[in-house]
Order: sequence, then C-alpha cells, then structure tokens
Amino acid sequence: MKTLLIILLALTLGYSASVAQTRVVSREEAGQLKIDENELGQKYPPYWLNERGMGAINGFQNEIVKLFKGTPNPGFYLMGALYVSETGKIDYLIYQIISDHPARDSLRKAVKIKLTGGLADWELENSKKQPYRLGYSIAIGTLPDKRLNTVPNWNARRVRKGDSTLTTLPEATAMVDTARVKRLFLNQLDLKEVPSVIYRFPNLEELDLHGNNLSAAHIDVARLPRLKKLDLRENQLTNESLTITRNKTIQILNIQWNKFMDIPEAVRACTRLSSLWLGRNQLTELSDRSFRRLRHLHDLNLYQSGLTTLPRGIRKMRRLEVIDLYYNKLTELPASITSLRKLNHLAVSHNQLTELPRRMDRLRDLQVMYAHHNRLSSLPDPFGRLSRLRLVDLGYNWYTTFPPEIRQLTKLKELDISENNLAEFPEALLEMKQLEKLYLRGNPFLKKGPDKKYGLLLDQMKTNATEVYY
Repeated sequence: MKTLLIILLALTLGYSASVAQTRVVSREEAGQLKIDENELGQKYPPYWLNERGMGAINGFQNEIVKLFKGTPNPGFYLMGALYVSETGKIDYLIYQIISDHPARDSLRKAVKIKLTGGLADWELENSKKQPYRLGYSIAIGTLPDKRLNTVPNWNARRVRKGDSTLTTLPEATAMVDTARVKRLFLNQLDLKEVPSVIYRFPNLEELDLHGNNLSAAHIDVARLPRLKKLDLRENQLTNESLTITRNKTIQILNIQWNKFMDIPEAVRACTRLSSLWLGRNQLTELSDRSFRRLRHLHDLNLYQSGLTTLPRGIRKMRRLEVIDLYYNKLTELPASITSLRKLNHLAVSHNQLTELPRRMDRLRDLQVMYAHHNRLSSLPDPFGRLSRLRLVDLGYNWYTTFPPEIRQLTKLKELDISENNLAEFPEALLEMKQLEKLYLRGNPFLKKGPDKKYGLLLDQMKTNATEVYY
C-alpha cells in the first residue's frame, strides 16, 4: 500500500486542476469511444524514422521520462501512437500500459491524469507541415529484463484476424474450404501486382491490398460476386492504371494515397457505391464532370487533396450525407454545396475559408460541422435556422465577437470556439441551457483570470449541466 501511495503521489504531482480538452485515451477507451485507429491511420500517415523522425520520437520520449521522473519500482511500459497535426500539436495520444503491478487500475488512472495534464499544450517538431503519426514504446522506472522481449511492435504489420479471414498468401493458396473465406487481408506485403489467388474465394466480402507497391490493378468483380469493401490505399495507382469491372456489390472503396488526379472512371463502374475515400491524392483535374454517375454515394472523403476550389458540380451528389474536405486550400465553398439536402456531416477544417455560403439553412439535415482552423469571423444570417445541428467546432478562427446565430441553435449539444479573439465572456451562452460541452480555451478574456472575473458566469454554465473546458 505504501508503494502504491508513492506511485500515485509521483504521478499526480504537478497536475493542473484547470479543465482542458484532452484527446489522451487508452486503447481500451479508444474502442469504447469509437475512435477508429484505422481511420486515424488514414488521416495521419506514418513518419518514417529517418533522422528527423528519430528526432521527433526521441523528443517525445524525453518529455515522457521527465513527466514520470521519480516513479519508483516496479516500473511499467508505456506504448502506443501519437497523431500529430501539421503545426506539431498532438491531436491524439493513444496509449497502452504493460505492467504486472497488483494495483493496475489505480496505476492506469494516475497515468491518464499525468499524461492529460503534462502534454496538453506540448508540441513536436514538424518540418513536414503535414499531419503524421508516430509509434512509441517507453520503459518507465525499472523493469525486469524479461519484459523487454514481450513488448509488441506498434509499427508492425497489423491485420484483423478472426473466423472466415486470411492474412497471408501462403494461407490463401493452401486454403481448401474456399467458400468459407469472407475477408482477405493482403496489406503491407510489398506486392507488385494483384495476386490471382484472390479469385479462389467466391464468397469474399472484403479485400484489403493497402500499403503495397501496386502500380496497376484490375479487379474482376464478376469473379468476386459478393465483394462489398475494397481497400487499395497507399499504392502507386493512377487514373489509367486502375480498372474495376461493372458491378452492383462494392459499397466501400478506399483509394487514398495513390496518384489520382481526378475521380477515376473505375469508380463509376461501382454503381451502388456508398462510400468513396479519395484523400491524399493531388486532385488537380477535379471538375464539374468528375461527380457524374455517383448518385448512390453517401460518404465522400477528399482529405488533403490540394484543392483550391471545390467544383460546383458537387451538387450532383444529391444523396451525399458526409463530406470531408480537411487540409485543403479552399478560400470559399461553392453555393451549390447547399443543394446537398441530405448532408448531415460537413468537415471543412484546416482550410482558408473567410465565410460560409449564405444559404446554409438549406442543409436542413446538417447535424455536425467541423470548421476549425480557418479564417471565419462571422456566420451567415440564416445559419441559426439549422435546427438539427448538435455539434459545431469553430475553434482557431478569427472571431472577435460571439456569432449571435449560434444562440438560435436549440439542439446544439457541443460548441467549440477555442483559440479565437473573444475579449469578453459570451453571455449569450447562458441562454443555451441545452449545451452539454463548451470549449473556450485560448481566448483573450481568459487571460484576465477566469476564476475571478468570470467565476460566477462559469458556475452558472455548470449549473445548466454544461461541461466547460477553459
């Protein structure tokens, strides 16, 4: 018990009591919160450990060692992944604790507190000016040598295993009961061509070939009549070198991080396609015609595609529900985007937007809007008519006054207006009793001492059951 108290005291020493937005989660919590590490991996590519990469990870490890300085025996392993923004800010820190300590639950809680408080505002070097991820494995305190051989490699090839699933070419070749196989994961095997063995499995529903070295790919879906999900991301494919036979089965197609300059014609062969992930290609030839014959699409990802304009032809995608335009160079959105009447999730963060389309109220199904890291200073008048909005993120913009349209959003549950230029606490927030989460950190009025000058107002927000992060 005495040892445990020493551990807890050491870990919690110096923890700031002020509330801060945290994205520090254990791997178990990530699953509970539905934080998909595979999706994060698509938005944050690996930072290969060259000289600069090693410098970044060594800097992080040194910082961790400082945080846990003085931790007594027995020690533990801290391992996981960092997801870093283009500015060097840690967006997500996902961790796992490996320890045989009898008080593991208390240890986990103390580690969470220490990481959340100690790394909230810490930044990494980012010379690439692009988001990236790093794996890490750090020994804290003194650990028996035998554990050094039991720590898994976070950066190793990762595949999902289970019934009806194969993960290697030898397995696929030797399989006798081919009708039983539904998922084939041949990712990160340095394949130069699509292996013909994939056609042994008539009931295949998911085919993953990501992270190989494919410069061309022809997928004959007639021989895979049940194929629903196809993953070809992180290869060397071009508009001309990808062909898919016409089909009504493929619903999800991931072709991120290739060499496409436009939506390839192969996409239109998937006549019932619902989800298309095309981010991290340089879509320099995207035009109004690019969106034709995609009428079944519900989810479109154009993340970090070098877009300076979004073609007006986007209006053709009348069934679109989700669009991701993160990390482009857009200065405006076309008015035609308001024709997407079924849109419920709009993600336009990390662009150069100075305003939003005036008739935003036409997006009557809109529930979630991420517009942080832009240059917005106002909202269009009809914005307050978006009666179904439940989450709005306007952090890291140019607001000097609180946009009054926000007050009209009666269903809004979560609002982030952090890192703007608000000189006073927005008292209009007191009327928004339905708010569950409010993020205010980084605004000038907080520098005046929030607990003294705005303590009563913040207490009133908390009385409304609003969790305030400042």
